[in-house]
Amino acid sequence: MVKKRVKRKTEVDHIKELIKRSGFPLEIEIAGYIDSQVGWEVSTNSSYLDKDSNKGREVDILASCLVDESVQHDILFSNVRLLIECKKIPGNVWVFMKSPVRSSPPTYVCRSFLNAMEPTPTSESPFIVNPFVKNLHYDRNCQIAKYNDEYILDENKTNNRTDNLRESIVTLAKVASFQIEQEDANFISEIPAKAEPDWITYFFPVIVFDGKMYLAELEGEDFKLSPANHVLLSTTYISGQYNINLGIDVVHKNSFSKFFSEIEKDVATIRKFLPSEEMTRFRSEVSRKVKQQKAERGFFV
Repeated sequence: MVKKRVKRKTEVDHIKELIKRSGFPLEIEIAGYIDSQVGWEVSTNSSYLDKDSNKGREVDILASCLVDESVQHDILFSNVRLLIECKKIPGNVWVFMKSPVRSSPPTYVCRSFLNAMEPTPTSESPFIVNPFVKNLHYDRNCQIAKYNDEYILDENKTNNRTDNLRESIVTLAKVASFQIEQEDANFISEIPAKAEPDWITYFFPVIVFDGKMYLAELEGEDFKLSPANHVLLSTTYISGQYNINLGIDVVHKNSFSKFFSEIEKDVATIRKFLPSEEMTRFRSEVSRKVKQQKAERGFFV
C-alpha cells in the first residue's frame, strides 16, 4: 500500500491563511465596491486623534460624495461622508435588542458653518443651525436598536473576544468627533475667502460585519430572534474627553450593496433639497454671519 504524501504548508500558505482570517480582505472588498460607484472617493486607513489615549489611530474606510446642483448659474453643494469599520469574525454573533418602547430614529450627524460659529441657536440666529433633511435612510424602515451584546458561537472561527462590536462603536464615535472638529476648522478657514462656506456635511458611521447578526424582541418572558442584515444602532459614547450621541448603521457584509443603494437615495434626497426655501434661508444666514465675522476680524467685507 502506497502512502499518500501530505503536502506540507509553506510559509506563504500560512501567511495567506492569516490574511484570510483577518478583516483585511473585507476592507478591500468594501472599499473597492464604493470606489467603483460614480461620484465617490475612497481612502483607507485614514488617521484620527484618539483623545482618550492622545494617540493617532486609523479608521478602516472614509468614503465621500460631493452632492451638487446647478441653480440659476450657481453651484450649490453638500457632502455625504461614510465612516466605516469592517469586522470579520464568522465565529461570533452580534445580537441587537429592540427597545420595548417605540423608538424614534437617532438624529444623523451633520455639520455646517453655523455649527462652527454657534453650537446652539441664539436670538440673533433663531432658526435651526442645520436645515433638517427629511426622509433619509434613518427614517425609512430601519430596524432601530438601543441595546447590543456579542457571543462566541464557533471556537474555531472566533478571535476569542466578545468586545469587537463595542470596540467598533467606540472607534466610530471618536472618528465622528474628529471629523466634526476638522470640518469646523474647514468652515472657519473659509471666512476670508470670497466664496462663503455655505455647504453642509452629513456623516454616516457604518460597521460592516462578516459574522452572525440577530435582532431580539422580548415576548413575555421569552425572546424572539430573527436574522438581521441591517440594524440602526442608537448609541452614546462618554469618557473624560468625549460625549457624543450617534446612530451607527450595522450592516452584514452580504447586504452592503443593498444598504449602499439606500445611501444613494439619501444623496438624491439631499440634492433635491439644495435649492429649497429652507436651504435658501440657511445660506442667507451664513452670508450674514460671515460678513459679521469678517467685520469683527478686520477683513474687507
